[in-house]
Amino acid sequence: RWSVNYGGGDLSCVDGVLMWRTVDFGPLLEAVGVGWVKKGWDRSKKNAEWSLLQCDETPLTADEIVAEKAEEPVVAEQHAAQHERYRDRTTEGIFRKDGRVYTSVTSLPKWIRERVVKFGGESETIDVRCCYMWVLSAEHRQSLVRRGLDTSEIDVVLELIESGGLYSKLADIAGLPFETELEQRQVKQDTQMYCLFGPIGWHPLWQALQRVAPQICRDIKWWRSQPGGATRLAHFLQRGEGALMTDGLIDWLVSDGIPAVQIHDGAIVPSGVAEVAAMWLKDHSRKQFGRSCHVKTEAL
Repeated sequence: RWSVNYGGGDLSCVDGVLMWRTVDFGPLLEAVGVGWVKKGWDRSKKNAEWSLLQCDETPLTADEIVAEKAEEPVVAEQHAAQHERYRDRTTEGIFRKDGRVYTSVTSLPKWIRERVVKFGGESETIDVRCCYMWVLSAEHRQSLVRRGLDTSEIDVVLELIESGGLYSKLADIAGLPFETELEQRQVKQDTQMYCLFGPIGWHPLWQALQRVAPQICRDIKWWRSQPGGATRLAHFLQRGEGALMTDGLIDWLVSDGIPAVQIHDGAIVPSGVAEVAAMWLKDHSRKQFGRSCHVKTEAL
């Protein structure tokens, strides 16, 4: 009678009969995976808490908000309530979901956020332009690389996105105005609605995207045909966004003692940090996806 342990189980001999007993590592691997994810969530939450605590004390008052939105009293009331929650409960209610971190800043209107999130009275913004379309295209390219297939067609799409020209190209083909900031914002919102998460297949922007990136339209149709549809696609894209920002740039900055308040595919950082952060993010995205994303920086 003898027994020998191997990596995958035990080989034993009892009364001349060899017996093999495998060891199921499934539960252990699952527990390790859950622990790894929880560690990442805890880290991203602590990064958010620490960064928010580094912000200046908010100088904005409810009277200033009402005065700013005097022509829209209902909006002014909503904005004042959102700002009050941020001021009084800055680090409460932070949570992470599918790569995104939600904080008291997330729900703040853009104009308030840019007024109150300051470090020593100044701040800069950094964000990944056309993030969802870039992630979708970059993931498509990675799948081609893994299969040893040609990437030239998807590289053309990525170059258009990375140059910042996708939305204007789609608007031009669709015959939509794209001159003013309001028109550009509308095209971006409509692209999200009618090419990704809303009813697809009929809007002029969808027809334009089919001409510019037919392979991406096929991917979108595949995701939308899966159980969960638009929600499943959104979670997939948010995880890609999180790989760039939450577990990428934000973690890198905070680990070096630099606060960074994340707003999904962007962040508000101290003055003088944005350009360095953009260079790091471009390099990180190239390592993650094989291409460098398009990053915009701006002083507030």
